[in-house]
Amino acid sequence: MPALLQNKPASDARISHGDRFGQGALTAIVLVTVVVVGAIGCDRLPLNLPTKTIEEETAVQARLWSSGVLAKGPPPAICEVDQVRRPALGCAESQRFFSGLMKSAIPGTLRIQAKRPRNLSTDYGLIETQIKLAESQNWGSIPPFAIGPETEVITQPIQSGVIRAKSHQAILTVRPLSSSLSRWRTLPLWPLESTVLNFDLAILPEALAAGARSARVRVFAHVAGSPRTLLFEKLIKATQPAVWHPQFVSLRAYAGQPTSLIFESQPWPPAPEGFSAPLIGAPMLTYRTQTRTQPKNIILISLDTLRGDQLGASVNGRALTPNLDAFGAQGAQFAQAMTTYPSTTASHMSMMTGLYPITHNTNHPGVSVADDIPMMAEILAGRGFATAAVTENAMLAASSGFSRGFDFYREVRDLGMSVAQGQIEKTFQSGIDWLEKHTDERFFLFLHTYQVHGPYAPPPEYDIFKGNFEGTKKGSYARRAIAQKNAYAGEVLYTDAVVGELLEKLKSLGLEENTLIIITSDHGEEFGDHGHIGHSQTPFESVMRIPLLIRAPGKIEPGRKVRSVVSLVDVLPTVLDLLDSTQGGAVFDTSVNAAPSPPFHGVSLVGLMQGKPGLSRQAVFAESRRPGHQSIVARTNTHRFITPQTQTETQQIFDLRVDATEQRNLKSPDLQAKGRLLAQRYKGLRSREMKPQAATQKTQSVDPETAAKLRALGYTDH
Repeated sequence: MPALLQNKPASDARISHGDRFGQGALTAIVLVTVVVVGAIGCDRLPLNLPTKTIEEETAVQARLWSSGVLAKGPPPAICEVDQVRRPALGCAESQRFFSGLMKSAIPGTLRIQAKRPRNLSTDYGLIETQIKLAESQNWGSIPPFAIGPETEVITQPIQSGVIRAKSHQAILTVRPLSSSLSRWRTLPLWPLESTVLNFDLAILPEALAAGARSARVRVFAHVAGSPRTLLFEKLIKATQPAVWHPQFVSLRAYAGQPTSLIFESQPWPPAPEGFSAPLIGAPMLTYRTQTRTQPKNIILISLDTLRGDQLGASVNGRALTPNLDAFGAQGAQFAQAMTTYPSTTASHMSMMTGLYPITHNTNHPGVSVADDIPMMAEILAGRGFATAAVTENAMLAASSGFSRGFDFYREVRDLGMSVAQGQIEKTFQSGIDWLEKHTDERFFLFLHTYQVHGPYAPPPEYDIFKGNFEGTKKGSYARRAIAQKNAYAGEVLYTDAVVGELLEKLKSLGLEENTLIIITSDHGEEFGDHGHIGHSQTPFESVMRIPLLIRAPGKIEPGRKVRSVVSLVDVLPTVLDLLDSTQGGAVFDTSVNAAPSPPFHGVSLVGLMQGKPGLSRQAVFAESRRPGHQSIVARTNTHRFITPQTQTETQQIFDLRVDATEQRNLKSPDLQAKGRLLAQRYKGLRSREMKPQAATQKTQSVDPETAAKLRALGYTDH
């Protein structure tokens, strides 16, 4: 069995003294005793705290970086430290100021030369550079460097033996650096006696690489009519590794008083020259409530590339998914769950927004979802959930919008971005590490792994399926398909074992009975089914059908098997319905302060899982977009309709009741007309009143590390 999800020592407690991480990383002065949050549960204060009704059970969250809480200025940007992205006070977005050709007058040397950015509002700036060498089709980056207040023309030589041509493409960005005192102030808040201020401290790693100094961070409390009081002071040393350092400060002394919090940071010690980039990550308030004894949690697990027909399957008498099968038997299993797109980015965006690709239009990592389309994590954050995600990057690039709404967003890259193999043990362990610090809170955790994604390399003890090559020639396409399918089965077997350990760990943490767990995938995989190996090429059942398992203790009876066709766009509406429902003394509910739910293309599956009359919709939809091959797919309970959007392809219709492998294209005029009508219905969703993305969607280049990971995963157009 895989060795993961180890128990942590007691020293990793959720709340402890301010100087909790040792090793001399930071020097601390904590002026208010930190309160240990007990076992009675920890919730978070709401954003709307102008009244004294905060003692109601419905008060759940305050994220202090929000524009609804900060006294002035826009919300801060999201910065990454040690593979974890967090919104942070002091974090500034990089702004592009140069894009064009650079000259190389001396062989082996490339000279960056550009004027000082006009938008640099501070004395110092951090310059980050991406270069596409003429000898290569791939983008790379060079170490960041800083410019000072006297710099008018940026000149930076780059020594490299690979530079041979005389000109190269380059993109330069700048972000301001701190050379003096920075300050942020919240609007008045009303702490309870058990209120605790949580935040993380770090220095931006890119700034450290460019010579950043140490920094001091201080937090003050201010009650109207009184002088401000120092709550917290800490020195972040530039000599220590760049990691997030969690901090916890009690606000008991200010219970029931309208209190503004003031955060300050500056390079330390003060000096006429030099810069730093201190970050105050995800500052928020939490408090204990004695009236709510059980958190209501959500864990969403995406096993990338897992086919729907793998559940309950066996190879040579060996069951591939015993743990997933046992989990499914404890809740609801969906026999006909469909993805919305035969590739990762668009399908996951449908999962996170409840919208089809025709509306979110985020089909590859170079596109960012529109700002006015709410993400699942944003909705749940507004309802009081601590939010965290651990992904394996690439097609789920944070720059596409997947990190929006998450307080903690880790992209696991420990084996190097050019390594394609999944890292499921590291990914799940990182999720458990976060959970162990948040078990007393109401949380949403999203886990994603490429373990089942090609190229397949299961551990030796799981690489046990050799298959039957009889009748195939060495080196033939058929033999390659069989070999790939054997290795894929090994990956499925291994992934199932790790999922089993994760579920056991959740049980040991006491989370089994109060946590909604959803396990699904984004698409399947072909092994010569229709002349292809892999995915993204065709919209047939082997790629479009996915597993969907939902366990909601006290809400969904064990052993539910749903045969109606459903979609990934149904996941988010289902989660929110389970939270909103109060029937039968359900564990899951929500507060009156919950953020409203936006409109979705998807529908709640709660009725189906409870055995109520089925959904009345005709079909679920999907798209397949490839150059010269664009189709709209409609899937009913019985048929698949593939309607091309180009003149060069013909419509395909399959009756899955008698043609499970989709080999006999039906030519019935009535069915063809129905397929065209369904395709028109799907296209009509574009004009629905759902805040379409066209005006606000952003397109950007993929960063070099993500591009390398994409190529390793087989996406050769990056």
